[in-house]
Amino acid sequence: MKKMVFLALSVIMLVSCGQNAPASKLYSNGSKATYQIFIDDMNAGKMVYTFKEGVYDGQESLTIEGEANYTYKDTRQPQSFEIKSKTTTIVNASTWKPLYSYYRMEWTGTMNGFNETESKYGEKNVSWTTKSPNGSYSKEVKFYEEYHDEDSVMWFTPTLGYEKDKQRLFAYFANRTAEPTQGMIWMGGTTKLEVRGKKYNAWAAGIRCNEIVERVWYDMETNRLVRYEQDMGFLAYPDSDPRKPAGWEPPKITFALVLDSWEAK
Repeated sequence: MKKMVFLALSVIMLVSCGQNAPASKLYSNGSKATYQIFIDDMNAGKMVYTFKEGVYDGQESLTIEGEANYTYKDTRQPQSFEIKSKTTTIVNASTWKPLYSYYRMEWTGTMNGFNETESKYGEKNVSWTTKSPNGSYSKEVKFYEEYHDEDSVMWFTPTLGYEKDKQRLFAYFANRTAEPTQGMIWMGGTTKLEVRGKKYNAWAAGIRCNEIVERVWYDMETNRLVRYEQDMGFLAYPDSDPRKPAGWEPPKITFALVLDSWEAK
């Protein structure tokens, strides 16, 4: 139950967006984006993100807050959960350097529990704390290069510029598990996309962070994220049963966000 269950232009737009576009140029202060959550194509609930400009630790910043309420049902096993999650991600408004991250998920149903993490980002280190019903634990994680936070990657991808097959490697911090790893963004190309009755000229891209693969689509006119997908595969169902035959693969579950509305200020 990692991120998924408790869990992203035309030539004219390329010029206007460009590389390293500041956060304020993509997400205006007070904007709110509402997404419907789908799990295996079944509507499960909704996620709401808000974008707020401010100052954090003396730096001009953008705060991205997310709040989700949804239902997870597993027809293959007798499990059902009502899930609530909250995330707060703060980045430097010009460079997208992560400054702070908070995550909390609560689930009730077949089992009850919660998981909470807090990441305080330094120059090349992270002070990380996790809390659960079993207690709390803290540790320091060091980096030897600049890095990005798990929850900000899908929002700054358009800053790379929409150039087909362009790739970018980056150091990645999974703030759910405190794992530093290598990530990669690759830019796909243009596509026609219909999301909840609206048609978009969209740009497709992929984000890979260790075993997790995310697919994202952005509206070429506004740079807004219109669809996000993540297949969990064996991460959702680890094969710990020795009775399973060799080569057995668990069913892949797709977690998707689809844009319902965007209220720009």
